[in-house]
Amino acid sequence: MVRVHEDSNLMSYCGVYCGACAWCNGRWRKAARELTSLLEAYPPLPFEGKLSFDYESLRRGLQWLRSERYSCSGCRSGGGHPSCEVRACVRGKHIEFCHQCADFPCEKLSKIQREHTDNIDNIKRVKEVGLKKWSEEQEKKVRKGYDIHL
Repeated sequence: MVRVHEDSNLMSYCGVYCGACAWCNGRWRKAARELTSLLEAYPPLPFEGKLSFDYESLRRGLQWLRSERYSCSGCRSGGGHPSCEVRACVRGKHIEFCHQCADFPCEKLSKIQREHTDNIDNIKRVKEVGLKKWSEEQEKKVRKGYDIHL
């Protein structure tokens, strides 16, 4: 499920580990496939009466989620928000990571930190131990259930 740590595309420009996102690592699709299987194995029973939701809409929604129509490859591979300020800044300065910038940490990173509280610490950790070691640490967290949005 989680990609190999050598792929630097899983470290976003802003310090978020894309491999810990359910859109990127396939967790959404896997969960939707499992729920679809359960829906097929356990259809509504006649004695249950009227359901409090539209069963067919749920099935269609799960089919959409389990498809590859929305999967993110990580922001370094073109995924993520198309108009990300941090990505534009890093690319514009022709650097690989924010810690290579004289302005690190900056206001752009601080905005992201509202949702991803560890992003600046992550960038500092990459600078300290290198991308490979940091990625290995992140993968261990993901295997234990870490998700950047939970």
